[in-house]
Amino acid sequence: MERRYVIIGALTFACGVFWTIAVEWIPFSGYKLGHKLGLSEQRDFYFRLLAEHPVGSSEKVLIEALHQQGFKTRPSNDPNYENVASFRARGLFCEREWLVFWWTGRTDRITDITSRVYLHCPYI
Repeated sequence: MERRYVIIGALTFACGVFWTIAVEWIPFSGYKLGHKLGLSEQRDFYFRLLAEHPVGSSEKVLIEALHQQGFKTRPSNDPNYENVASFRARGLFCEREWLVFWWTGRTDRITDITSRVYLHCPYI
């Protein structure tokens, strides 16, 4: 009876390790805003983004920093923001996407900025 619980516990642990490696651990190509984020990845990414590119900072500096680190920029489909930058990184089974949305209102200064992080797992 106890051996069955040991086997179930070992299988549960192995599944947890597999999930962590296959799904949660997706490298982020060195972008410092996304590097070593914890379980609260969405919140951490947002606060790192605000710390480096706060409201009132230059849009040009933001775009240059995003391009240097692999993000692609385009006009946003979200009516609340005029621009979006996206970056996708592949893992073993899943893909993680980081998005940065901002608004300048016809100036060269950021008047609003936010971020989102998505995990896409089509095969799981």
